[in-house]
Parts: sequence; structure tokens; C-alpha cells
Amino acid sequence: MLIDQAGAWLSKVLTAASVTGPQESEKRARAIFAAVAGAQLLARSRADLSLYDSLIDSYRVAGLLPSR
Repeated sequence: MLIDQAGAWLSKVLTAASVTGPQESEKRARAIFAAVAGAQLLARSRADLSLYDSLIDSYRVAGLLPSR
């Protein structure tokens, strides 16, 4: 499935970038994937792209997503 492939890829990227250790990367990847999907749903339901950007920024501030 695409979701599994994306999660595996993200897990590898998080580990390679030293954002997480190998044991934590899969859980973190799933959390990021779910958070981004949720942001997409909220933004689409309100037809407000700026809401998506705001949510992604808040995820960075909270530490869920790495900073740029």
C-alpha cells in the first residue's frame, strides 16, 4: 500500500537525518503521516489552504515535524 511505502520511506529519512533513532523512527513516521493527513482533511473541509500551512507550522513548533 502507498501508506506503508510512504511510512517506510519517511522512517528511513528520519533515521538518516538523525531526527530519531532506528527504534523510534517507525512510530514517528506514522505520527507525522497521520498529522499531515489530518491537516489536509481540515483544510479541505474548510477550503482554506492557509489552515493547512498554519497546522504544519504548529506541528513544527510542537516538535512533531523537524524544522526546515
